Amino acid sequence: MNRTRWTVIVGAVALAAALFGAAAVVGTAGAADDAPEGALFQTDIDADTVRMAATVDQAGDATWQVTYRLDLDGNESVQAFESLRADIRANESAYLSPFTDRMRRTADTASNATGRAMAIRNTTIDTQRITQPDAEFGDVVFSFSWTGFAAVDGGTVRAGDAVDGLFLDEQSSLTLSWTGELTVDSQTPQADTATGQRLTWRGPIEFETGEPRAVLVPPSESDGNAISPLMVGALLVAVVGVGLAAFLSRRDGDTPTVTEEEPTPAAESENQGPPSELLSNEERVLALVEDNGGRIKQKEVAERLDWSAAMTSQVVGDLREADEIETFRIGRENVLTLPDVDIVPEDEGTSEDETG
Repeated sequence: MNRTRWTVIVGAVALAAALFGAAAVVGTAGAADDAPEGALFQTDIDADTVRMAATVDQAGDATWQVTYRLDLDGNESVQAFESLRADIRANESAYLSPFTDRMRRTADTASNATGRAMAIRNTTIDTQRITQPDAEFGDVVFSFSWTGFAAVDGGTVRAGDAVDGLFLDEQSSLTLSWTGELTVDSQTPQADTATGQRLTWRGPIEFETGEPRAVLVPPSESDGNAISPLMVGALLVAVVGVGLAAFLSRRDGDTPTVTEEEPTPAAESENQGPPSELLSNEERVLALVEDNGGRIKQKEVAERLDWSAAMTSQVVGDLREADEIETFRIGRENVLTLPDVDIVPEDEGTSEDETG
């Protein structure tokens, strides 16, 4: 990270306030006049990644976190981030007040567009350093509550209209998660990653009018395709009928001959799964872990996927937050495992004692 880039960030309190405040938030439902259309959290911070995450509850309210992440790839960038961090702590209102004002104007415009009452509450700002075996990051995190963010109709939650037409550049992502027993019924467009109770779209993407959208339904609706008792009874009758026919056929000496067919190339291709280029980043990492017996070094993942250490750490962090993988250290190596895989295999568990 070069000095010019960081000088813009830490030059002065007034400038820093502009970085996080005056240009920090622009709502897509009714963007401010000085911001590009479709920019939700427009800012002058030259972050390496911007992660927007909303967690929606069954009442339609959402808890938001907007994280500006910067790579701390040297002493200069570390010192600059620490200077920014100290200034935010000493002048929190200079950063937070403009952010809050802009978000409230955004929610007011979205409220007018959707016809729902909305409010922005409990805005906070925090900074943190994230240290991983092969990378280090500095995060500036804005958090707030957005009441009325999603529409609720008879238990069904429809989220996304408050950020209609959002634009994500190549460094940005939007994650929508939800609480309780809700399950996703539909999503528009298809999310890049869908794990558990979480959908993530990654830029670059310019959502069309009516996007992004996610329809979340309670268990009573999501279980609508469950097999009814009548269907179970019909199935049992069919099974008994097939069994009786087979018994009568064998008794009469008419035993059918079963031949094994050679698998076709298409079937073999299907068994191998979709091509890697059709998988999301998270799915590619999970596939590598599974193919390696449920355990692989993070450095090996980066080498085999030809990713940078920072990108690998980002994807691994998302998977860890979604409880898809677990990580631990062996010496200076970061190792990834599936949740149900032992951390230390039996053939390695006593290697130190035996060789000591």
